[in-house]
Amino acid sequence: MKPSLNFVQLEESIRIDQSSLRQDAALIELIDIKGVVHRQIKSSDPVVEILTHGLAAGVYMLRYSSNGHEEVVKIVLR
Repeated sequence: MKPSLNFVQLEESIRIDQSSLRQDAALIELIDIKGVVHRQIKSSDPVVEILTHGLAAGVYMLRYSSNGHEEVVKIVLR
């Protein structure tokens, strides 16, 4: 079984633990349902935090990609 992305949604951010997936720098994007990228981070840190302050409530996709490993997770901001 492949390791999967671990994340915690906090009040004004999303904390992503990529330590089980770490290879090289990962590209992490927060995308709305229209396909607009609102946040984009490239990082090799084991834990990354994406700020969600100022984003409209709604459904977003958190896309993670690194060395051929890609995951998309649905996020609901309130």
